[in-house]
Amino acid sequence: MESTFETLKTLRRLSEKRVRYRHHLSNYRLYRKNKTVPKGLKIKVRAGLPLSDSDSFANWKGILKNASLELMAVQISICRKTIHELSQQIDSKTRKLQKELPKNEFERKLDSISKICLNLSHTLASRQCHKLKRDNVTQRVKSSGETQLETSKRTRSRRFRRKEIQTACNTTKSAVVTIDCQLSAGETNLLSKGLNFCPKPRQVNAQKLSLDLNLFYRRLRLREFFADENGNNTTQETNDLHSNFKPKSSWNPPKAHCAPLESFISAIEEDVKTHTSAPTFATISTKLRDRPFMNCGSAMTLSSSQPTRVLQLSLWANNSTERKPTDYSATLNTTNSWILIQLKKSHKT
Repeated sequence: MESTFETLKTLRRLSEKRVRYRHHLSNYRLYRKNKTVPKGLKIKVRAGLPLSDSDSFANWKGILKNASLELMAVQISICRKTIHELSQQIDSKTRKLQKELPKNEFERKLDSISKICLNLSHTLASRQCHKLKRDNVTQRVKSSGETQLETSKRTRSRRFRRKEIQTACNTTKSAVVTIDCQLSAGETNLLSKGLNFCPKPRQVNAQKLSLDLNLFYRRLRLREFFADENGNNTTQETNDLHSNFKPKSSWNPPKAHCAPLESFISAIEEDVKTHTSAPTFATISTKLRDRPFMNCGSAMTLSSSQPTRVLQLSLWANNSTERKPTDYSATLNTTNSWILIQLKKSHKT
C-alpha cells in the first residue's frame, strides 16, 4: 500500500509533468498557426536523384514542410490526450491525500505544489520566448492557464493621453442634526463643517429669548428639586398605565431651595444681558444738540453788574463773522449759517 509520503511525491511529479505537456501543446499550436516548423521537428531527407532546377527543389522543400506540419498535428493530439490522463490521475491522488491528511496540512501541501508548478511554468515561458524569437514567430495564441506573448503587432501610438483621475463615487457627507426646526441647505452645509465660534444674529427677539431662558431655568430647578439623593427610584409601580400621565403644570420650585443653582442662573442672566444689550449709537439730532455746549467756553459771557443777567451762546458753522443782535430774543439766521441763542432772565429790583 502506498504511503502518504509516496502519494505526495507522486502528486508533485504528475503536476510538473502536466505543466510540461501544456507548454509543449502551446508551442505546437503557435508554430502550426504561423505555418512554421520548430527546429527539432524539421524532417531532413535528401532526394535520391539530383534536383537540377529550382522549382523541383522548392517542391521538395514544400513536401517536407507539410509533412512536418502534419506531424505537429499528431503531436498536438497526443499532448491533449496525455494532459487529460494526467488530470485524472492528479484528481485521484488529491482525493486520496485529502482523506489521509488533516485539512490544514492538506492545504499547505497543495500550496507548496502549486508554487513549484508556477515557478516551472515561468521558466518554460522564458524558454518559449527565446525559441519564438529564434524562429521569427511573432504571432501568439493565448492558451488557457498559461502566460503567453502578444498575438498581433500593434502600431505604436505617440498620441498624448490625459491621465484620468478617479473621483470618489460617494462625495456626499451626511450631517447629523439634532434640532427640531427645519434647516436650509446652506445652514446644513455650514453646520456639517463645524463651528469654532458662536453665531450672533443681527436682531435679538428679547421677548422670545426671555421666554426660552425662563423655561430653561424652570427645567433646571425641577431637575434639582425632584432629584433622588440616594440614586434609587422609590416610586411605586401601578398596574394602571395611564396613572402617570397628568395635565401639564406650570409650577415652579422655590428659588431659595438650592443656592449654587441660583448663583449659576444669575451668572447666566448677567452674561445674556451683557451680550444682548443693544449698543448706543449717537444720532444726528443728538450731535447737533450737544454741539453748542462743546464750544461754550469761548462764547459764554456773563454780566453780573447789571440787574439783568444775560447768557449768550454763539455758534458759527462755517466760520462766519459775528453779528451782534439788536435785542434780547432768540434769533436764528440760516442764510448766514450761524446760530445765536440768548437766554434772558429778568431780575426784580
